[in-house]
Amino acid sequence: MLRALLTAVVLALASVWLAQGVLAVFSDSQTSEGVVSMAPSGGGVVGDVNCDDEVNVVDALFTLQYEVGLRVGGGACPLPPPPPDTLNVANCDVNEDGLCNVVDALFILQCEVGLPPGAEMDFCLAAAQGAQEQPSAQGSTNRR
Repeated sequence: MLRALLTAVVLALASVWLAQGVLAVFSDSQTSEGVVSMAPSGGGVVGDVNCDDEVNVVDALFTLQYEVGLRVGGGACPLPPPPPDTLNVANCDVNEDGLCNVVDALFILQCEVGLPPGAEMDFCLAAAQGAQEQPSAQGSTNRR
């Protein structure tokens, strides 16, 4: 329920901002092999801002909270033990525009529910491949 509501809110905001020219969408290019393995300088998986080795709606929520000042940026994964209000900024910039913001959250949500362009971006393809290679004990929540 929360996932659907958050997705609807972010998609609605992004649509308005795109129409007003406030937001521009950038897409990753893919290699001929189809997947680029990207490791952020902070370690971990691009898009995984809470360092749980999954890219999912929780990462999008943390990114949105960071954008509005409810979370602070932290170091690298693994966050030794992370304060509850910290996110790994090094893993946040999924569209490689140099920012950690609502656009990154939008792409993470699109990745989670399988909508383009987020679901077609390199970080999402790499996360899906990693989830297939190393399923977690709890199971992945990624829906690709």
